[in-house]
Amino acid sequence: MTFSEKDIQQLNALGLTKDKVLNQIKIFNKGLPFITLESTATIGNGILKVSKQEHQDYINYFNSKRNKKSFIKFVPASGAATRMFKFLFDFLEEFKPDEDTIEDYVTRKKASNLSKFFNDIKSFPFYNNIKQQLLKDYKIFENLSVNHQLFLFVKSMLNEDQLNFGNCPKGLLPFHHYKNRIATAFEEHLFEG
Repeated sequence: MTFSEKDIQQLNALGLTKDKVLNQIKIFNKGLPFITLESTATIGNGILKVSKQEHQDYINYFNSKRNKKSFIKFVPASGAATRMFKFLFDFLEEFKPDEDTIEDYVTRKKASNLSKFFNDIKSFPFYNNIKQQLLKDYKIFENLSVNHQLFLFVKSMLNEDQLNFGNCPKGLLPFHHYKNRIATAFEEHLFEG
């Protein structure tokens, strides 16, 4: 890739070098590898628990400095959930519930993320809504094989003419399930603000 003199001036004004920009372009073209999570963050495993005294010390420290600093709240951009659900789109495209079992598919495709998704399916905040819709749309849903039920669940979740989660902004997806309501990430940000 070649840069014009104007491009180089603009890069310099932004504190960038030609090499940095070329490396960034390589990342865009190649993409970033998916991260495989090892476990849930818990106290002692990624989360530090502080004593009551340390907690108070941190509060006091913050209070002693806060009038000398300015603060902003950073909220990551929330694009469409297509990438987040890529493994589910692949499943819909490749899995044949009449010919295959989910266990065989997971093993053949080494789809550990799909296995985890199905193992934790009932804990998702949107589980009950989708299940109720499936029971309404398919009168014999409860009599279908687990393979068919899970396939229809994912289909209902992602299809454009149904919930269309894959094309929704991530911030609009059901995020937390409370006793009497479900909140999206956007709602949680508003509440926090």
